[in-house]
Amino acid sequence: MRPVLLVAWAMFAQASLGLDSLRCGDELVSLDDTEETVQARCGPPDATRDLVDPNAPPRPLKGQKAPYPPNIVWIYHGLPGQFDRILTFEDGILVDIQEEMNSEEL
Repeated sequence: MRPVLLVAWAMFAQASLGLDSLRCGDELVSLDDTEETVQARCGPPDATRDLVDPNAPPRPLKGQKAPYPPNIVWIYHGLPGQFDRILTFEDGILVDIQEEMNSEEL
C-alpha cells in the first residue's frame, strides 16, 4: 500500500508545483530554453498571444532590429479530452509552462 501512496503523493506534488519541462515527441523542452529551441523541438505553436506591457519601450527606429516581444504566449492544442500546453516567454526565454484541459468535445 505504501508504494501506491508514494506515487499518488509524487503526482500531486508535481501538479501543485507546475511544470518545469514538457515532452514534444522524443524531445524535451525546459524552462530557460529559447523560442528557437522550443520551435525546433515542438514545431510552430497552434496559436500565439502577445502580452502587452504598458511600460515597454517604444518600437525601434527604422533600420534598427526589433527585440523579442517582451512577453508572448505560445499555445499547443491537445486532442479533445487532452491538455493544451501553454508556454510563456519573456524576452525570448521560456519562463512558464502550464497545462489546461482542452474543452472541445470528443
